[in-house]
Amino acid sequence: MPLGATLNVQLVKTLSAQVILAGSLAESSMEEFDERLEVAASQYGGLEGGSVIGCIINRVPDPGEAFAHRIARRFGLQSRVLERGGFI
Repeated sequence: MPLGATLNVQLVKTLSAQVILAGSLAESSMEEFDERLEVAASQYGGLEGGSVIGCIINRVPDPGEAFAHRIARRFGLQSRVLERGGFI
């Protein structure tokens, strides 16, 4: 694990902090996003019962009207991680 990641993990443990992860959907599938999110969350105890309390998804393709509603429904149906982790 890189030094920066190790430091972040130790800070979270020491401070009993909660974690909000961030990830990008630019040029990647939902499956690839899920895998990256699971790997990142595993450093903090995983999605269930760990320190991760949320996720910010940036660079979402196809923004448009009623965006927040559409995106939550669409990704909630496609993502095995977001629904399980309680992010949607």
